Amino acid sequence: MSTAIFGAHVVSGPPAPEWLAKPEYRRATINMVLGAQLLEPLLRDLRAAHPEVLSEDIGLVLQSQTGELEATVEFLRGWSQMGIARPLLFQSSLHNATAGFLAIQYAIKGPVISTSPSFFSEEQALEMAQVLLDEKQCRFCLVVSLDAWPAIKGLEGGSGFSASYASAVVLAREPGGLGRRLNSIEMKPEARPVFTEPQWSHRPSSRNALFNLASALLSSETQKVETQKEEGRSVITWSGA
Repeated sequence: MSTAIFGAHVVSGPPAPEWLAKPEYRRATINMVLGAQLLEPLLRDLRAAHPEVLSEDIGLVLQSQTGELEATVEFLRGWSQMGIARPLLFQSSLHNATAGFLAIQYAIKGPVISTSPSFFSEEQALEMAQVLLDEKQCRFCLVVSLDAWPAIKGLEGGSGFSASYASAVVLAREPGGLGRRLNSIEMKPEARPVFTEPQWSHRPSSRNALFNLASALLSSETQKVETQKEEGRSVITWSGA
């Protein structure tokens, strides 16, 4: 089944300082700020091209391989050092908190789904979005992937973030009606991701299918995108004209 890709955006590295300084993000996690920096230009372009689009027409599927590690580390630190389990930190440590924050921030009133299948490939998120579009649950669907790994003393050897990236594509169920159609993606139902054992030190940016897909879509050389099954796992590939 072919679905139009309206737009794509990537953020590589930590959030921009001007985004971290915004008052509305004072209580936001790094993942939340990354997601906001990612979605704002996409939604601005989408609503400019299609002013008739309602908030109910837009869905969101957020995928994070590791979830909210920053909040998780703070929750565990408070538990181990003071014996206090802080509910707000626990709530913020869940990946659905990130999805909810972004949905509220950008008035996304269509279906909102979040998933954190560890190192499952991100084709799963694209397939979820495809189902929402096929079932006419939304007209456009934002597919987002983001992760930030805090550098933990004794484990990572420092402070700050050792790696972070975010990526998104906007899928549409009406290919013929889009003035800014970038490409099409072929979703093959037989292609399914399989689990591989994660390692904490592993930085899967080279395997981040959605990040690589979004980057490729921003290149004028990319003409065809498809998923296929290769060595027991689902793989997204793209090619030129």
